[in-house]
Amino acid sequence: MKSVQGSFFTGSVTVVVKGEQPELFFQLCMDDLGIVVWDIEKQTDNLCKGNMRLRDIKKLRALRRGTSYKISFEDKKGYPFIWRRWLKGKHIVLATFLSCILIYALSNIIWSIQINGVSSDIEKKIMQTLEEQNIKKGSWMFSIESSSDIQHTITQEIPELLWVGVEKKGTSFLLEGVEKKQVDPIEQHEPRNLIASKHGVITYMHVSKGQPVVGVNDTVKKGDPLVLGTVERADEADEEHTVVAAEGEVIAETWYEVDVSIPLRQQTEKVTGNHTRKWSLDLSFAEIPIWGWKQSDYHDEFIEEDVQPLYFLQWKTPFSIKKKTTHEQKFEQREVSKEEAIDIGIKQVEKDLKLKLGPDIVIKDDNVLHETVENGKVKVQMLIIVEEDIVEPEPLLEGD
Repeated sequence: MKSVQGSFFTGSVTVVVKGEQPELFFQLCMDDLGIVVWDIEKQTDNLCKGNMRLRDIKKLRALRRGTSYKISFEDKKGYPFIWRRWLKGKHIVLATFLSCILIYALSNIIWSIQINGVSSDIEKKIMQTLEEQNIKKGSWMFSIESSSDIQHTITQEIPELLWVGVEKKGTSFLLEGVEKKQVDPIEQHEPRNLIASKHGVITYMHVSKGQPVVGVNDTVKKGDPLVLGTVERADEADEEHTVVAAEGEVIAETWYEVDVSIPLRQQTEKVTGNHTRKWSLDLSFAEIPIWGWKQSDYHDEFIEEDVQPLYFLQWKTPFSIKKKTTHEQKFEQREVSKEEAIDIGIKQVEKDLKLKLGPDIVIKDDNVLHETVENGKVKVQMLIIVEEDIVEPEPLLEGD
C-alpha cells in the first residue's frame, strides 16, 4: 500500500509489533479504532511492521494495554519531526537568522564615498554638502534622498561644478564631477555686418570690431545696418578696405503690443506644511507596512514617493524600502478687483516676455492701452517697453 496522502504534513511513524501473530494487532487497529495502516510487512513469525499517522499513536497505545503485544517505533517521518529536530538546534537557527539580518543590515550602510574628477578644494565642498544631507559613512542607504535630488542640491550649492553624477553601487557612494573651466574661447567668424533684428531706439552701443554707422538715440528699423564689417585703412593712400567679422553690442528700446485676458475669480494653490509619512517594505509583488499607520484625512493632497533599493553584500535585491510622504494642499477661490486683475496680467506678460526673449532683457515700462470687462474676465491691451540687444549677424558677401 502506498503512503497515505497528506501524511508528510501530519507526520507518520513505522510501528514494530512483537508477539504471537502480530499481524492481528494491526487488524484490531483498523477494525476496532479505524486507524489507517499501510505498508504492513511480516518479517518473522513474531514480528510485524506497518506505517500509521502520528496522531493515531495515542489510540494505538490505549489498545495495546489490553493485549500481550509489545510495540516500538522507528522511521519517524514528516513535518512535525523535522520541526522538532530544528527546535533542538534552535541556538544554531537563531544564530543563522541573526547573522543574515546583520549581513543584510551591513549591506545597506554606506561604507565608502568616492569623488572623482574634481580638485581637492571642490572635493571638500562636496563632502561638506553631503554631510549636511546626512550622507556619510555609516548612514543608512534608505534614509537618504534619491540620486537626482542629491545631484541637484550639489550643483546648486557649488557653482564651480558644471555637472556631477551620483551613483549608489552596493555599499559605496560614487560621485563623478566636472568643473567649470574659465576659458575665453576665441571664435573665428567669417566677415560680416551687424544689422538690427527689430525696430527700436538705440540706448547703448559697444563696438569691438567693425565700423559703426548708427549712434545712441538713433531710431532703426528691422534690417538697418548697425556695424559694418568693412573698415577703411588709415595708412593706405588709396581707398582700399579691409573686411572683418563685426562684433559688438547694441541695446535698444523696443515695443510689444500684447493682449491678455485675466479672470476675476482666481484660484490659488497652497501647501499647508502638514504631512504624514509611511515606510514600507516593497517585495515587488506586495508591500509590507513598516512604520506610519495613520491614514491622512486631507481633503486635497499630493504624494511624493522615494524608493531605496536594498542590497545583500554587493548584489542588488528585488526588495526596496519605500517612503511615501503625503502633503496637504488647499485650493482657494477669491474674487479680485479689476485693478488687481490688470496687475496679475502685467506680471504674467513680463514673465512670458523674459521666457521668450531671454533673462537679460530689461522691462522699462508697461502701459495699458485699452481694458474691458466681459463674462467675468478683464481683457487688456497693453504696450510693453523693453531694453534688449537687437544685434543680428549678416554675412558679408563678396563685392559688398
